[in-house]
Amino acid sequence: MRRTLIGLAAGLLLPVSIAQADIASDLKADLPIQTVLLNAAKAKVSIDEALRQILDAAPEQAYAAITAALQVSPDQAASIVSVALDKHFNLSPPQVVSAALQGAPDKAGVIVPTAIVKSAGYY
Repeated sequence: MRRTLIGLAAGLLLPVSIAQADIASDLKADLPIQTVLLNAAKAKVSIDEALRQILDAAPEQAYAAITAALQVSPDQAASIVSVALDKHFNLSPPQVVSAALQGAPDKAGVIVPTAIVKSAGYY
């Protein structure tokens, strides 16, 4: 009987702990970046904020995160590129553009001009 109660309590608490997972814990759990972004969207975190958190927590995955963000939200191409080119993250504009175009090649007309405007001192 005691085991049943413990199992029931654990079963009830597990979904609560999963629902409260955040970007940092998803990254720590080595979830794919696209899954991390989808989980963030389910938690009502904007794509911009999710990308900022990923770039801060896992800078080594920056370009993969840019590609994944554009695959998840191609209509947010301008804001995703703007976030990625924020001076705080110190990312290479050509590599940001390349990663962005891999994620949403049909958004080149938004990605390239945004990158040029956002990193005017670079070009």
